[in-house]
Amino acid sequence: MVISRSVIWGLLLLLGHSQAFAPSTIRPRKTTSTQLNWFRVKSTPEPAAELSDDQVEAMYDDAYRAREELVAKAVASAETVNQEDDAKFGFGARIESFKCVVVGAFSGGIALAPVSLIRDCAVAQKSLAQWEFDTDAGALEAALFAIVYRYCIREDTNPQLKDGVVGAFVLTRTLTRIELPSYCSAVPVDCGPPLGYLDWNVLGQLLVNGIESGILFAAAASGMEYCFRKNYISKFPG
Repeated sequence: MVISRSVIWGLLLLLGHSQAFAPSTIRPRKTTSTQLNWFRVKSTPEPAAELSDDQVEAMYDDAYRAREELVAKAVASAETVNQEDDAKFGFGARIESFKCVVVGAFSGGIALAPVSLIRDCAVAQKSLAQWEFDTDAGALEAALFAIVYRYCIREDTNPQLKDGVVGAFVLTRTLTRIELPSYCSAVPVDCGPPLGYLDWNVLGQLLVNGIESGILFAAAASGMEYCFRKNYISKFPG
């Protein structure tokens, strides 16, 4: 390894100096008597002011009143929550749900009966027993719809919300009543023209079932709205 002469001479000069690596002397800091007196004054706590018995009693009364107010507010808030829960899910709410069942089943069943009679007996040539069963099943579906309708609509007056609830039930009932013909192939479903997936037979079923379901649930919704206006059934709070 080659080291330049200037570096070697610099190291020799540095080592030859007697105080090059000597530790520096740290002088203790002197504290004057004035500084000590100032520190004692700042560190000594100020004497607390003495309170009279009347002042102590007044402070206790204020603290007690504040505590009682907090307790009263907490109790009132809990009672309000309990009252709201009772109004929504208590015995009164069960009575309102029972009213919805009656109104939905009656209004929906009455509206569905003639339509189902024409379809089952006049068009499909089915028995009266089938017509009775279809009407009873539709009345039960309308009863369940009425309960859900009350919980969904609540106190909202938006017509789109009402139409959306009715449309959801109509679509569900319509699709579940479709029966594909035996000539339809599977994986993927192909029934022929005009759409492959849906032929004229299936499209006709969609139309008929859609009209029938629309009449069923629209009648149940109209019956519920009539009872709301007459205050026969209370709207769900919220």
